[in-house]
Amino acid sequence: MSSALTARSFVSWLLSIHLEVVSAYVRDNIPAMLVPRFYIESLDERQQMICWKFCAITWFITNRSQCPRENQLRGAVGIALGRDTFVNATTGSGKTLIACLNMLLHDPEDTPRTFLMLDPLLRLQNCHAEEMSERYGLSVAVINEHTKHDDVIWQACIVIYLFKTNKNLYFIQDLRNGHVQVIITSPEQFTKTKDGHLSRLGHLFKSSSKFRAYIRYVVVDEAHGIAEWGIERYGLEPFRPAYGKLRELKVLLGDDVPWLALTATAPSYVVRVLESNILRPNYVLVKTPLNRSNMMFASHCVKGSLYDAENYACFLVEPFDLDKQPYVLLFVHGGLKSTVSLAVAVDTLLPPAHRRKGIVKHYHSKMSTSYLQQTHTDFVSPAGKCRILVTTIAEAIGIDFSSVQYVCSVGLPSTLSLLYQMYGRLVRQGSAHGIACLFYESWVNDIDLNEYEAYGSSDDLDRPRGPLSLHSSPAERAPFLLVDTIQKARCWRAVFASYLNDVADNALTFDTGSCCSSPDHVDELNFIDNYLPSPLLMRNHALSNDVIDGTMTLTFLEPQLDGGPPARRSTRQIALLKQQIYKWRRRTHAADPLSSIRPNYYILSDLQIKAIARTPRGTVTTATHLCGLISAGHEWQQQWGDGLLSVVVGFDSGTPTFSIVS
Repeated sequence: MSSALTARSFVSWLLSIHLEVVSAYVRDNIPAMLVPRFYIESLDERQQMICWKFCAITWFITNRSQCPRENQLRGAVGIALGRDTFVNATTGSGKTLIACLNMLLHDPEDTPRTFLMLDPLLRLQNCHAEEMSERYGLSVAVINEHTKHDDVIWQACIVIYLFKTNKNLYFIQDLRNGHVQVIITSPEQFTKTKDGHLSRLGHLFKSSSKFRAYIRYVVVDEAHGIAEWGIERYGLEPFRPAYGKLRELKVLLGDDVPWLALTATAPSYVVRVLESNILRPNYVLVKTPLNRSNMMFASHCVKGSLYDAENYACFLVEPFDLDKQPYVLLFVHGGLKSTVSLAVAVDTLLPPAHRRKGIVKHYHSKMSTSYLQQTHTDFVSPAGKCRILVTTIAEAIGIDFSSVQYVCSVGLPSTLSLLYQMYGRLVRQGSAHGIACLFYESWVNDIDLNEYEAYGSSDDLDRPRGPLSLHSSPAERAPFLLVDTIQKARCWRAVFASYLNDVADNALTFDTGSCCSSPDHVDELNFIDNYLPSPLLMRNHALSNDVIDGTMTLTFLEPQLDGGPPARRSTRQIALLKQQIYKWRRRTHAADPLSSIRPNYYILSDLQIKAIARTPRGTVTTATHLCGLISAGHEWQQQWGDGLLSVVVGFDSGTPTFSIVS
């Protein structure tokens, strides 16, 4: 093969060759570890041919960086065979490539075709357009309520599809962005507004059979929205009724146009709705394991109100350092004003010099497009300063964040599906671990679970205790399964697996320090404190501000204990003890005869220092206990155990005379 081939000529070549040639190309050019050969060779010849070509075109288009995985091929083959396809796969599993594969392999000499992608959010539409255009080289038109009637998209692309001759279509196809291979829009573009008007795209679609003939297949991303937003539930009108009318669109397009439904969250009721609206009985099901083993789950009853800022001090590093501050997403369910007020309140937890600098920002749909774009960029870009984003669910669905280490749901969401979508924003790239938190108020523990038996169906695990209205309180909206899980302290990973019908062998496995905050695994307090940047505020603690060497710090005021359990160290005490241990490590390393060949973390790592500093006061009393705490061996204990123990015991028996170095 010539290295000068264009994508167009490469596709033409692929479509002209036989099975043996394309399989040989894949074998000779793509590393074997990337190719799902066993799956492909289990298929009949027609499907093998399709899969080998999907592998070859993806490898070519992505500059030899990507090859479809088995489940991506399964989904794309279903569409290639003209069958409706349902892909239920975890967040970050590559569902976008499934949507693109058939268009990447479309014959450039054939009649131009496009696929229609329905996305619920403007941000998601733009993200998909960018990925499809830049990564896969497809020409994409994003059409939504912000598309002007005189937009170049209409003049140069859409209208040409409808009115020009085939000869002109081929000519336009050769121009930059002239041939629209993907139209990304929302279901609302195909339904009438309240005043009875159709959008320009909707009118074109419904009035022109010639235009509809260019639609090769339809992709519904976040397909669970059909069930959750498109139909009446619990007495509430549909949030987005256009999602409940997609069956009309399917009938208009006819049986020759397959539909691809994509979602990470498909409990039983969602599957039933999809089957009755957009999936024909012979649809292809592609289901992957949904468990993300790099995720830990924690639920916590806050002190006071969910909107008391001190509850979120646990997400700030202490002392504050922008370079060390992890990325945090706080999802608010209390409305737009609550989102803004919580962001303002959390910002006050920062040292004065860092406040109102954009480190904490809010995000909701009523902000200007330019603000939303800038805020999103500030949070996801390495050059941005935003580390804590307080947002509505607008950023919970489908958006890729590469570096988010902590996600916190501020209160109970309406469904467990939505909670899983929020948690899906965690550590989307790399092998890092993420903490998924659910903060709730004490009234959750006071709900009588028997009240859920009188309303709804027992197999609807998200049901409230009675019909809802727009003015229903959070307690009235609380879904059964979330309340049941919190009150009974169930394992969160097991609950998600059951709810999402995940029966994979690895549904309950994890490669993190712990699974979740359920007593089935660990003590909640110790679990959360081991992994949060700062100690968790408990209901019997208060919070004050201290100043150490001119730097504001957060201090948890300890209750007076009379013969009770050992008191936890305050944030200030943890920082001071860590500093003293660091000094001990520096001195010990300097005196080590082997310091030139083994670093200081060989003696004691930063994580071990953190674990020691967070022990309750007075609990570390022997070198053996200390070694068990940090998983050190007998040899380590003999060499360094007594020296480090004296530091900890000395700190607990007296008041430190030094302060934190700024």
